[in-house]
Amino acid sequence: MARGGVGQQPSGVPGTHVDVAGAEPYEDLSGFLEDTRLLSARATAGFLKRARMGNLRFVPGFIDDVESHLDRMGGFPEAAA
Repeated sequence: MARGGVGQQPSGVPGTHVDVAGAEPYEDLSGFLEDTRLLSARATAGFLKRARMGNLRFVPGFIDDVESHLDRMGGFPEAAA
C-alpha cells in the first residue's frame, strides 16, 4: 500500500500520485511546455471574444497582452470585439 497524504507522492512511486477521488495519476507538464507554438490570430481572436463575453476574471494586464499578441499575429481585433 502506498503511503502519503493528499497531493504527496506515494512512497516508492516517483512522479505520480492519485488524488482523493481516485482520478488519473498526476502527470508532470514540464515536458509538454517544451514544444509550444504561438496561438494563431484566429484562435486568439476567438479566445478574446469569449473572454469578454464571459465572467471569468483575469490578472490585470492579461487581456491587454492577449490583444498585443493578436496584433503581432496580424489578426483582426475587431473580430474579437
